[in-house]
Amino acid sequence: MGKYRILIKSMIFTMIFLIVLSVTNTYFAYHHPVTRNKIDQIFKVEEKADIVIIGNSHADRSFNPYIIDNILGTESIVLATPGQNLKQTYFLLEEVFNNRGAELIVLEMFSFIHAVPEKISTDNEHAFNNYRDIANEIPVSLLKLEMVTSLVKPESVMELMIPIVNSHELWKDLDKIKSNVTYKFDPNSKGSVSLLKRSMPQENADQYRNDDYFHEYKTTEDNKEWFKKIVELINNNDAHIITVMAPIFSEFAVKSNYFELIDRNKAYILDQGIDYFDMNEETRIAEYNFNFMDEEAYKNDKINSNQHLSNQGSYEATRAILPKIAEYMGIDNYFWNENEYDFDSYLNSIEKKGKILIVGYFNKDKKEIPSEAFEGIEKLGMNLEKIKNNSSGFNVRYYNDNGVDVKQYFTEEKLDADFKEHPVLSELELPFDLKINNLNNKSMVINVDGKMYNTARDGLMILVYDIEKQKIVDKAFFDLTESLIRFMWY
Repeated sequence: MGKYRILIKSMIFTMIFLIVLSVTNTYFAYHHPVTRNKIDQIFKVEEKADIVIIGNSHADRSFNPYIIDNILGTESIVLATPGQNLKQTYFLLEEVFNNRGAELIVLEMFSFIHAVPEKISTDNEHAFNNYRDIANEIPVSLLKLEMVTSLVKPESVMELMIPIVNSHELWKDLDKIKSNVTYKFDPNSKGSVSLLKRSMPQENADQYRNDDYFHEYKTTEDNKEWFKKIVELINNNDAHIITVMAPIFSEFAVKSNYFELIDRNKAYILDQGIDYFDMNEETRIAEYNFNFMDEEAYKNDKINSNQHLSNQGSYEATRAILPKIAEYMGIDNYFWNENEYDFDSYLNSIEKKGKILIVGYFNKDKKEIPSEAFEGIEKLGMNLEKIKNNSSGFNVRYYNDNGVDVKQYFTEEKLDADFKEHPVLSELELPFDLKINNLNNKSMVINVDGKMYNTARDGLMILVYDIEKQKIVDKAFFDLTESLIRFMWY
């Protein structure tokens, strides 16, 4: 009987320990907001994903899931994280297939031409933090233990398995704790953020073009082994895979062994029956035209720093990969609108009946707004002169059975509006709690029923609330001082 009592006590202790671990990890460990939204898409949505875009930052900066889903009518998720290697890719995909499943995996292959790192420790702070940001969002499980022990040295296993161990200093940060406690998953968010609003700085481009250097990429046997595991995992789960190499700045690629190496890799991948699409061979996206920092640079130049694409480059890379995705998804007919993602096209696409439009505006330095935006601003019912003369404001349009109720407010002071308490704004009688305010005078935050929307930059934020569904069903953000192309945000 004594043996059973010890066993029962051990089981109870283990259960309590796991519960405490789960709670402390959720509320006290460090959470990177972009990574958190991405990993949430694995565990907090039950429906099978149509498309998973995965890889390192090149995947994140090259393919826009909003455009893909808007045009194809699919549901895609992005699991691309900075510095992700093929080991991490494998384990993330295991979590996907264990929890949601997926039809198509779009695997960006930049990590394939970089050696898979050996197991690291906390001494390698940058790499360890990349691992930590992913591990902190994955629930405790045998799979997580397998992932962690494959990534880090033994002395660092506990710090990834139980991040509360090395996060105790955050317990004193009440704002950080509060943000974790009040955090709510936004199922409409892809977890992506694209803030590369300018082309490559001239000095960087000149260095790539003129300096005497040679960069050597490398595909190791470890790369190939983990790639085989990834392919086997996808095949075992009856999913499809497209491998793609995102554009690399052409002036850099020719001063490396890229094309020599990629020819061998391409043959290796195709021999396994895997579709491979090299955008550096089959597109001209990364041929830089050297218009630096002028008015046309943002619109025309495709490359940003560190071999990442700008917004315009991402737009074109997405357009290039779309036919292959459509083919695998069995979608024969779709329409690519050249202006699918610009300001006017977005406004025209909004179905207004039964909706409430919440529009927040923030421009702390009162930068000049391009005249091309004027018509769209007026379509939103916003006073153009007040937008020009004030640094922040908002507009709420309530499309109800009696027509359209509009409330708007602009100020040069710090914006802090609570629609329940405001003597004028409360007259709108919204079916949700709404607060709009400036965050440290750096950006605008719109709070709808306790859920915060923040783009962390100047611009125009649009939220579409469905009265029948009682939730935000669409959102968009435009940086009206730089371009009318829509930005992604988490």
